[in-house]
Amino acid sequence: TGLYKKTKYVMLAAALLNIALSVLLGKIMGLSGIIAASVISMLSTYCWYEPFLLYKDYFSAPSGRFFLKRVLDTLLFILVSFLFSFALKNWRCGNFFWWLVKALVTFCAVNAVCLASYCRFPERKLVTARLRRKGR
Repeated sequence: TGLYKKTKYVMLAAALLNIALSVLLGKIMGLSGIIAASVISMLSTYCWYEPFLLYKDYFSAPSGRFFLKRVLDTLLFILVSFLFSFALKNWRCGNFFWWLVKALVTFCAVNAVCLASYCRFPERKLVTARLRRKGR
């Protein structure tokens, strides 16, 4: 499709940025800085450039709606995670089993809310159809 040819320089830029930021932030923040460097380099390169190219060259459509949906999804996930974290803060976990139960409850609840909000988008039909085919 030629997408690789168009993104190979972005991959190189992301790798160089990741290395430079890992060294810099690693010295300042330690392991957290190295992880942050990876996130920053991905967000500043891959997360916007590849979808932009796909929409521009292959879908012949503007990518603004795609990015708006990703931002709204992220904000919803953060909000729901914060609310469940706040709601479950008094649930003390005395051992690993209860911590695992709390993590599972939180995971299921957050994803249920996000999936419920996802149902209003047309992409849901595509995901549902694929899941039904795999179930057969």
